[in-house]
Amino acid sequence: MKLRLKSLFTRLSGLMVLLLLGGQIFGQQATVKIIDSKSKEPVPYASVTIEGLKSSAKKQYVSDMKGAVPNELKEMAKITISFVGYETLVDTIQPGITKTLF
Repeated sequence: MKLRLKSLFTRLSGLMVLLLLGGQIFGQQATVKIIDSKSKEPVPYASVTIEGLKSSAKKQYVSDMKGAVPNELKEMAKITISFVGYETLVDTIQPGITKTLF
């Protein structure tokens, strides 16, 4: 009986580790990172609009302290980034990928 409980406990512990790690590995979300082209520093608080090219679904964000916003759309999208003192940048992005824009 002790051996069975120990074996069950070991298996459950291993499963818990896989679930915790899996959430971090597979749960990573695609992002768009906005970086200043000269200083190579992130641009926090930039205004970002991501609009699906087919569905016209639109999401608006403000970049975080790392200059990042999520890329949540499931289709090709137009991205517009603006920030005081910078030219407005318009580009296209693919769904589900992480991309850095300068």
